[in-house]
Amino acid sequence: MDSSILLLGVPASLSGFICFLFFVLPVSLLIGSVVLIAAIGLFNKITVQNKRRSESIPVPSVPEAMGIVLVASLINMAINFVLGFFMGLGGVQSELDIATYMDAIVFQLVAFVITFFVNSTVYSAMLPTTFLRAMGVAFFQILIILMNVLMIVIVVVGIISVFKGM
Repeated sequence: MDSSILLLGVPASLSGFICFLFFVLPVSLLIGSVVLIAAIGLFNKITVQNKRRSESIPVPSVPEAMGIVLVASLINMAINFVLGFFMGLGGVQSELDIATYMDAIVFQLVAFVITFFVNSTVYSAMLPTTFLRAMGVAFFQILIILMNVLMIVIVVVGIISVFKGM
């Protein structure tokens, strides 16, 4: 008997989908919604300050933010899939050369810019704000993510250096 069928009595491919649907997706949407809420709060704090509170973007609840992140993710996934298909990065490469790596880097840069504008469009459509203000929220969202990645890298490098010294 295959041990992969022991999880809920379903085959491995279905159990992977169940794990994604009930664990990975909700956790990633929760993290994305917290980052979105933080980005809106930071944007409001920096741009509005003490001028007019009516200019601030209302902070959505966590379920609303999860829905916004889900819509933005689905649209970005579809666009990046099509973009990768047209750039020829969807198939299996028999040889890995420098041109393949350069194509992948160009794809990532183009996808990053497209993702920024798609997120701004989704935020301006699903939040009561303008496109320019939504671009500000998307910028602060990227900034928060980059700062978190930097902190994780610093912690991992610190842990590695501590254990190498022992």
